[in-house]
Amino acid sequence: MLLPFIRQDLKIINGSAKEDGSPSWLLYDSLRHKYFVLTKTTLILLKNWVGGEKVDALIKKIEELKLNIKQRDIEDFIQFLDTNNLIVQNTSEGSKKLATQYKSQKKHWFLKLIHGYLFFKIPIFKPDDFLKQTLPIVSKLGSRLVRNLIYILGLIGIFLVIQEYEKFWNTFSYFYNINGLILFGITIVFVKALHELGLAHSVEVWKDDKLVGGLYGVAVGKVFCGESMFHCLPNTSKLALAYLVNHMQHHGGDFIDCQMPTEHLMSLGAVSIERDAFISRLNNSNQTLDQEGYICSDYQQTWCAQALSE
Repeated sequence: MLLPFIRQDLKIINGSAKEDGSPSWLLYDSLRHKYFVLTKTTLILLKNWVGGEKVDALIKKIEELKLNIKQRDIEDFIQFLDTNNLIVQNTSEGSKKLATQYKSQKKHWFLKLIHGYLFFKIPIFKPDDFLKQTLPIVSKLGSRLVRNLIYILGLIGIFLVIQEYEKFWNTFSYFYNINGLILFGITIVFVKALHELGLAHSVEVWKDDKLVGGLYGVAVGKVFCGESMFHCLPNTSKLALAYLVNHMQHHGGDFIDCQMPTEHLMSLGAVSIERDAFISRLNNSNQTLDQEGYICSDYQQTWCAQALSE
């Protein structure tokens, strides 16, 4: 029996660490945008796999590594590869089947726009060099002087709004005309920018391909600053929060900033802390970029865990 040839477009990538700290691996099918979880056994098989070679030759390699992998394991793995169309199709029928699956997953451009208006990608240029050069200048915006200036301007703004409250309230009608739509579009661009930088995150609960609840916010270092929760079915936003807490516990997260203490949040386990204690914890957990201006490894470990789909 000969080993089948595995598709060359498949990629092995590192997954997030398991609960016990051990590593995990994923096999990515770029044609269908699917991820398959690899066990240690299947990873070893893939690394020693040579298409067209006899199964006995692979077993001999495994025996030299003193690993307990039997011929039955190899046969099961070949069955898995064939079932999921991960091997090279040498027949026209097999190729047509793979092409049909690819076409069936393509959506009409209008459906893509409706269901994913925040998730489009426009290739422009790699900003790494520009960000690295401008980091020393931009970092000064986080100084105490600039922060105090922002606070002062904020207080002045609140004072001016109070003086012209009726005029301020009437401006909300602006959002229901063409200018308001343009402003909304600009807002979407900024939200998209935060999302692409990996700072804005959402935890979503889906049922039967329908979004039924969740929450969203901005992650800074090991801190998640919650913005809002929503639900279409009872308790789905609570389920999203429970998932977020579990994720942070297993990926090095520190705490969730709930902003305002409400009865609802208190019932879910939120507690109030003193301002000095909050600032101290925030300063110890807010590292997002490294010294060269790139997303640091701790941030990636906490917030960039691999998502699986079957």
